Amino acid sequence: MEKHPISDLAIDGNCILFGKGTAKGTKYMDCRPIRVVKKRSMCEFGNGLCEYSFETDNVTDPMWRNLFDQNSPTLKLVLSGHSLTFRCKPEDLESSYKGLKAAMEKTNADYSRERESVFELVRQQNAAEVAEAKAATEQVERHKQQFDALEL
Repeated sequence: MEKHPISDLAIDGNCILFGKGTAKGTKYMDCRPIRVVKKRSMCEFGNGLCEYSFETDNVTDPMWRNLFDQNSPTLKLVLSGHSLTFRCKPEDLESSYKGLKAAMEKTNADYSRERESVFELVRQQNAAEVAEAKAATEQVERHKQQFDALEL
């Protein structure tokens, strides 16, 4: 699995944001489950392959695509926006599409688990940072009180 930039992530409600400390971070791992919702087109090539294009209900992110590639190393997809395209022999279409749907379901589940894991790691890190900041503030306050208590 890809390493996540935990130290650069923050939580805002239920969102994970990349770009801690910036005015407004970019959403991180914000991909909803992906499903095929429409057939777009089919194009035959002279080499015995056909290209099949479909529409998805949501847009993927790099993490989702990485997980999909791990779950379906033999089926090479082109994902762009809401478009999903792959090539295969016409006689392999049904099995390829069945494999695609199974890999998408597994990827959606894996993505959800990974997001929960990242969310918890970021939550723990944010809590530790708040505790460290509080401890530093309290230390400064103790030093100030110690200084103020000095008798001249």
